[in-house]
Amino acid sequence: MLAVNLASPLRNLRKVVERFGRGELGARSEVSRKDEIGELARSFNLMAGQITTLLSAERRLLQDVSHELRSPLARLGFAVELAKTSPDRETSLARIRQEADRLSHLVDELLELTRAEGDPTARNLEKVELAELLRDVVGSCTLEAEAQGCRLETDLEASAVVTGDFELLYRACDNVLRNSMRHAPGGTSISVKLRAKGGRATISIRDQGPGCHRMAPA
Repeated sequence: MLAVNLASPLRNLRKVVERFGRGELGARSEVSRKDEIGELARSFNLMAGQITTLLSAERRLLQDVSHELRSPLARLGFAVELAKTSPDRETSLARIRQEADRLSHLVDELLELTRAEGDPTARNLEKVELAELLRDVVGSCTLEAEAQGCRLETDLEASAVVTGDFELLYRACDNVLRNSMRHAPGGTSISVKLRAKGGRATISIRDQGPGCHRMAPA
């Protein structure tokens, strides 16, 4: 009876480990004993949870890299093409350097976010002036918008300050604005508005294409 009492839960734990090794990341031991075997099962469950989190973060990183790098790469390509015909080479080269630096910074941010996936306290939270952030976003998109025959119009309130990650907020606004630029018909305008009321800031990005986009970071 003692052998059965020891061997049975160990066999069950071995089966769970084998399932986890085959890729069943949700496999967990249900052993609830209070002895060393129970401690072993709980240690496995903890380890399995940590491995699952790391694998999920890795998949998220690959998705983020493929998605987030599209906009700065498109801007960099546009800046290179503009430099070929622009009489002001210094300005064009400065823009290329700016986009290259932003690409490097973006990769660093994505890696940092992946490392902090399971620890929200590790994120870089700060006071963010949304009006300044939106001016930066609009400024980086202006030349590309003009090349596509669109106008960017801003209506920003200067008193909207939120606590958040500047880079995440910047990328969110940049992605939505560039999506509007892709769908806006030529000769139309895209409005970027910022409103603050009741302790809440609302960013509206609207185009005259088939849809409009709206975000409301608290």
